[in-house]
Amino acid sequence: MDPRRRYVRISDPARLLEPHLREMAQAGASAGEKGFWRAQSELAAILALLCSLPASGNQASKIRQVGAGLSLPGERTTPGKELVEATREFFRPRLAERITIATVARHLRMSPSAFSHYYAREAGQSPMAALADLRMELARNLLLRGLKMDAIARQTGFCDAFHFSKAFRKRCGMPPSAFRRDFWRHMRT
Repeated sequence: MDPRRRYVRISDPARLLEPHLREMAQAGASAGEKGFWRAQSELAAILALLCSLPASGNQASKIRQVGAGLSLPGERTTPGKELVEATREFFRPRLAERITIATVARHLRMSPSAFSHYYAREAGQSPMAALADLRMELARNLLLRGLKMDAIARQTGFCDAFHFSKAFRKRCGMPPSAFRRDFWRHMRT
């Protein structure tokens, strides 16, 4: 894991953490101290679960470090799942860049047509839709950090703040400024 990062990406194919994360999200949605303590309890359960998993032993039952993340035990990945993850790993450090299907396909040593079809079949969406999702996820994080629209546009691959705002509104159903304002208003209540 990269010590400069303050997060870790966890692959959880057996969905061991899913019920705890869902409960944390529900607790976080219900305002007040009770929700905070429910979320803390679920976080403790996640940490206990992670500590109980073996770090050594047979390959199928141990936690493995994969790049900058962790892989929990569970079902083996299929070539299709590996394609989806490799594509997302290609996208993540390049969200500010112009990316084409041909560029990704060349990186993965596939034809653009085969790449596009295999990815869509495995992921349930086109590679460019997945790229847009990753860009909007980053945009929401940058909005909450207080960055200006021009800076967010540059970091998420848009030519300017106008085009970023238009795409954000279309994808998220509200302008970026309203998203930021509503989030902080909700956090204060």
